[in-house]
Amino acid sequence: LCIAAPEPYWLDDAVVPAPVVMSYEIVDPAYDVRELEVLREVTHIGRTMGFSRARIVDAHDHSRLIAVSTGAGMSLGAAPDGFVAVDNPPIDIDGSIELPPLHVAFGAERASDGAWCIPRLTSQLAAPHGALHLGPINVVLEAAAMDALGDDHAQVESWTVTMTGPGTIGPFVTSAVALSAGTRVPVELTLRDQGRDNRIIATARAIYRVG
Repeated sequence: LCIAAPEPYWLDDAVVPAPVVMSYEIVDPAYDVRELEVLREVTHIGRTMGFSRARIVDAHDHSRLIAVSTGAGMSLGAAPDGFVAVDNPPIDIDGSIELPPLHVAFGAERASDGAWCIPRLTSQLAAPHGALHLGPINVVLEAAAMDALGDDHAQVESWTVTMTGPGTIGPFVTSAVALSAGTRVPVELTLRDQGRDNRIIATARAIYRVG
């Protein structure tokens, strides 16, 4: 959802966007839904800050709400001259092909202590402003959360990420703590850029339903 419905909704051909906070509430696990549609609303665009929200629904039944999202971000300036949007149509996926977990596809590896990390910033993982993109940030934090829970079938119900600074070097190393037991478990997550004095670049709070 964080990749399909990134927050805030600022197009790359308008500004160089940098997300600050993105928050999602999942109300339907949508196990039987084959296609989602994101219904966008830009709530405010200022000189340097933008705010938006969205409803994520079943593409074939808009009355079925899957999740809601909201977020805010900063403009780092106008899009550079000569920017051209890339045609990126949906592609069909052969369901018979075994694909790697999403965090592995994004290049995540185990650090020496067993924590999930992204070893380095590459052009494939960089945002327009040259820092680690929100996609791999969310994906590697999710992998860390699932490790902390120890339950591959846990269902996320709430997910909020705050970007505290740009990740520009790496390794980007996760830490995660499950804060309680029970059927609804909050998880506290942190992502650090070890190449920049181990500074925190993102934090997250999630609530999962387990059992």
